[in-house]
Amino acid sequence: MRRNQVILKGLGASRGKAIGPATVILNIQQLDKVKDGDVIVTRMTTPDMVFVMRKAVGIVTDVGGMCSHAAIISRELGIPCVVGTGNATKILKDGMLIEVDGNTGVVYRYEENERINMLNKTSSTEFRIFGHKAKAIILKMSRDKPLCPENWNFKWPSVDVNQDYEWVAPRPEITGDPIGSLTVSGIEKIPYILGFSEIGPLYVRYYNATQYLRLDKIKMVMAALKEQIISRNKDFIDKYKDELYNSYKELDKITNEIQKKKSSFTTMDPSDLLNLFKKWWKVEDEFFARTYLIQAIGDDIVWPKVREILTEYFERDEADEYFTILSLPTKKTTSMEFFEDCITFINKFNTIKPLIFTNLSEKETIGIIKNMKDGKKWLKELENITKKWGWVRSRLFYHEPISDIEKMLRYMKKYFPKDATIPDVNKNAREYEDCIKKLSSTMPKEKLDELLFYVDLGKFLSEERDNHYYLFMRNSEVIRDLFLELGKRLREQGLLHDERDIFFLFIQEVFELFNPEIPVSDKQEILSKIPNRMNAFTYVSKIKLHDRPGYNPNATPIRDGEYY
Repeated sequence: MRRNQVILKGLGASRGKAIGPATVILNIQQLDKVKDGDVIVTRMTTPDMVFVMRKAVGIVTDVGGMCSHAAIISRELGIPCVVGTGNATKILKDGMLIEVDGNTGVVYRYEENERINMLNKTSSTEFRIFGHKAKAIILKMSRDKPLCPENWNFKWPSVDVNQDYEWVAPRPEITGDPIGSLTVSGIEKIPYILGFSEIGPLYVRYYNATQYLRLDKIKMVMAALKEQIISRNKDFIDKYKDELYNSYKELDKITNEIQKKKSSFTTMDPSDLLNLFKKWWKVEDEFFARTYLIQAIGDDIVWPKVREILTEYFERDEADEYFTILSLPTKKTTSMEFFEDCITFINKFNTIKPLIFTNLSEKETIGIIKNMKDGKKWLKELENITKKWGWVRSRLFYHEPISDIEKMLRYMKKYFPKDATIPDVNKNAREYEDCIKKLSSTMPKEKLDELLFYVDLGKFLSEERDNHYYLFMRNSEVIRDLFLELGKRLREQGLLHDERDIFFLFIQEVFELFNPEIPVSDKQEILSKIPNRMNAFTYVSKIKLHDRPGYNPNATPIRDGEYY
């Protein structure tokens, strides 16, 4: 067997080389496909994939750059990673033997006497954002006002809905999230939040179960950001950081306030439930506006600038080596704290550990361990782990959190590699300091200071890329429960087949369904769209959902513009 020609090219995000069979993961339900020694091939990685990433010898993603989750965690785990290939999940197939070269960003296929068709149809316009090329499509404006006017407090300029515009999906790996408009208002007001009000709103629409942004607007936003970053405008950057951390605090604060009222959800009036949500949503809106472009700032502005400076002084191979070391994580991200807590727990009880990985059910396993020496202590620590991390789940509201010890044990059992060790970020820190000493002997102080300014900013963005994701998951757990209670009320009225149907409504529609002044016929029109949205979501994400009249997981969805 020999290595054939290059099959994919992307960005080398974590150094090293590895060979293994490809395992294509399109959703969280497929994680149990991953075996020790596989190469994970996915649209993007998420925090709930950290366990299986530790099993893999390499990672390949469709999208992302140096600040993407796959890049950050691969560097922490010390496995090679290639991100931003564009279409790895379409070209690579399960079992295909491939080599991942994290140094050059190349993926090779091992194959005897077989030519690989590398033809890839691309649109005429591409825009690099979030570390990958987003292909533009032509669509008309679908609306001339905010999708969620309740949460809009800026001027919305007049819009010609008959004009064609180019649109891009900056995060194509994120299929149309249930509760589709939860983030729209925040994304649309990004220019205002960042102080670029002259740009106007960042228009959002849905197509192919995916969120698209108007290309001309996102280009303006990224150009304005680049101007502030490249000029090293300390006031702008410090203000951004301060307001970002303040949005974190405010989100925690309002979530804690709502959490205290959770026991009253079932007896609360629907209008009170909605008002409680609106209070949270207003804070979440600003949080999302401030966090949405964190990765893009790093991938498209900061880390490219680091590479540019290094190539001024060093040959490519040497510059790449320095770049890799400078981008290594030197602090633990939230993903790795979760991973480390679970590894420490499982490895702490040597006599109990083998039982975790048997074919017994979680209930049977817990029953046996209860009667073992240290069994009660083990059970107490498992309860503590579940309490601390139980909110970890897919970003989609549809999926449940890890709400009890059996689910936590099942999670560990399915995804935890038996021989996992804790990555040493202190080693990365030592390597980083040695690298700075070498650079200081070669580069002028002024240029080194400029380089370190961007490196420090890039590290900040990489860390916050991971941290804010977890922050959102933790703070949305109680909101998921609130929505399920609202869905239950609509089901009891005969409007929904299943309370989880509510996750396929836009926020504005949820408000309308609880508005007594809106005719039932208009409400039925809203609800008639749910099966098609479920079809669209399944078509793109491959996740099969609950049974509902009109929903067919094998159907090709109808493209109906805003609602597809």
